[in-house]
Amino acid sequence: MKGKTLYLPPRFMSVNTAAEQLLEAEEITHKNNIYNGSKTLCVGLARMGQETQQIVAGTLNELKNVDFGSPLHSLIICGELHDLELEVLKEYLIEGSTYQSDDGEVSSRENININNEQAEESQVGS
Repeated sequence: MKGKTLYLPPRFMSVNTAAEQLLEAEEITHKNNIYNGSKTLCVGLARMGQETQQIVAGTLNELKNVDFGSPLHSLIICGELHDLELEVLKEYLIEGSTYQSDDGEVSSRENININNEQAEESQVGS
């Protein structure tokens, strides 16, 4: 049929595919240095609002290996975050994540728990 455009059937892109494509694009155009796949904080979301919803925070390199299950998926690449936003996201951070904040601090659940315990001890000692 000449002149008639044929389209592929609709498909949903997964967080894993999006992360892989973004890492590949950054590797090709690394001169722009837009984000670092092993340090930039990202959030993968699946089936929000459903009983099976899933929220996972980590780097692009980490999120490409997470099983998010069936669609619909969303991917957020974080820019500068307020301390409150970062505190909430740390609850969803992949165990042992290599995410680094702008000040060079490596953030992980272990660090958060240690910091929270130290804060509680200082309040008790006051």
